[in-house]
Amino acid sequence: MKKGVLWLVLVTVSVGMVIVIRAHDQKPAAGPAFVGDWRKAQPNEGLTVVKISNQGNRWVVHVWGACTPRDCDWGEQPLALLAIAPGSTTIDRGLAVWDHGFATSYVNFSVADGKLLGEIIEVYKDKSGRTNFHAVTRLVRSGF
Repeated sequence: MKKGVLWLVLVTVSVGMVIVIRAHDQKPAAGPAFVGDWRKAQPNEGLTVVKISNQGNRWVVHVWGACTPRDCDWGEQPLALLAIAPGSTTIDRGLAVWDHGFATSYVNFSVADGKLLGEIIEVYKDKSGRTNFHAVTRLVRSGF
């Protein structure tokens, strides 16, 4: 089976560092706890629906974000599975990146207290003067 390689770059503007993550297609013995369909737990801005799945040897995440008058479909992106340490097979996070044109969204997914946490780093690139930001959205399992 051919192993694909996915490179993701996470830019943390506030401290001026670049972190490069190299993630091979991974198929852990048991799926990560964050696999499934999720919806926002509290009315707020941020992520409203998240669907995480394994499509063969490819992990993907499909996200909808809060927009007005209706939610925005961010689309589906590859999900890099992240282990707790180098060489570990214990997967506890996933990372995906969306390029919206006017901004890039880096989203780190994990589970805490039965909720999916979507930690968003939004970096604007449209010279609009908007401030880059960091936010966390909490989602609960959904029965889609």
